[in-house]
Amino acid sequence: MKRTLKSIMAIGLASIMMAGTAYAGTFEEQHYDPIEKLDGLNDQSSLKTYTGFADDRSQATLVDKGWKYKKEDGTYAVSEWVQDEAGKSYYLNESGMTYQGFITKGVIDENEYFFEPSDGHRIEDAILEIDYLGAWDINYTVNEDGTWDLIPWEGMNMDSLRNLSYLYFNENGQLVANGAIPGGIAEYRIVKDAKETVEKKIDENGVPYLMIGDVRYVAEKSSSWDRTYEEAAEGFVAKAGHHEFYTVYVRQK
Repeated sequence: MKRTLKSIMAIGLASIMMAGTAYAGTFEEQHYDPIEKLDGLNDQSSLKTYTGFADDRSQATLVDKGWKYKKEDGTYAVSEWVQDEAGKSYYLNESGMTYQGFITKGVIDENEYFFEPSDGHRIEDAILEIDYLGAWDINYTVNEDGTWDLIPWEGMNMDSLRNLSYLYFNENGQLVANGAIPGGIAEYRIVKDAKETVEKKIDENGVPYLMIGDVRYVAEKSSSWDRTYEEAAEGFVAKAGHHEFYTVYVRQK
């Protein structure tokens, strides 16, 4: 079964439930086309997960499955939250499928969430690092797996096409738009030229972690979202490519 990736939005990106409903049910895998064909001359997106934490696309695996949740009475969860035995929360949409990736306001409720793509659970009390690369009017080549490679022009400044930000999701999985990140940073979004800094390190086992004040956030999963786009307008073709690399860092208590 194919699941659309249209709700996995690029950054440029009523609390209805805090804990989730615990059912005695089972998750069922549902497979779909891992490369989403959108509108336009060439408009496609793909979602990937990584075995490691470095921005190395060679280790990426296309996400080609989501999940449905079958309750004990034989019905499927639809447009509702559920919680598994480990306490992880999931949202089943109007089609009864889990979400994966960044979900913007208005899709579920008036909050924004991030669902870890490898299994669809909602991240909580965690920081999402977003390493963004992309722009309009750039040349690229698209690979079979949905990734794309930039074709730089002479004198191109790659730093001008990148942006690094950190987003904090609270214990209810909601993106904190205004408030403190545990550790003392007042703003939820920290860009590379911000006054406050995030200290990024790697431990003795090669696992990245962030230090914000005296609070430590340890990397658990990495994933990415790619999109390429071409649009004809007044005799020329406008091209754009966007790559967002996500790493989830969970607060150590």
